[in-house]
Amino acid sequence: MMDLIVVSLILIVPCLIFSIRQAKAGKIRAHRLLQMILSAVLLFAVTLFELEMQWVGGIEVIMEKDRYTTPFRIYLWTHIGISITTILVWGTTLFKAMKAYDGVQLSAEHRALHRKLGWASTLLLFLTSLTGLGVYAWCFL
Repeated sequence: MMDLIVVSLILIVPCLIFSIRQAKAGKIRAHRLLQMILSAVLLFAVTLFELEMQWVGGIEVIMEKDRYTTPFRIYLWTHIGISITTILVWGTTLFKAMKAYDGVQLSAEHRALHRKLGWASTLLLFLTSLTGLGVYAWCFL
């Protein structure tokens, strides 16, 4: 599962950028479909990863004990905080967009908010990916 997560973290940001380009090009349906696919795939991968982590006993069980230090704990909790914030912001972005979508485009009053939330989600997802890769490197390389 760790390999699946690493691949997901590496691929998600370029896919998001492609999706944003679709929206900027006026291909709203393609953007919407890509966002739904990305969120579903990432949610599935992260859920499986978390279940596996709990099944094996948590990160401290799969890491060497001497690596599970206070600096690592701080870094891990920072990653988890960013990850949770990402889920909340991206989920809000998707939920609000689904409500404001009329089958062709977003309502005019929602577009500016959607752009802000979308860029915030993208930045947070980039930071989640970056810190997640850092956790992977710290634990397994």
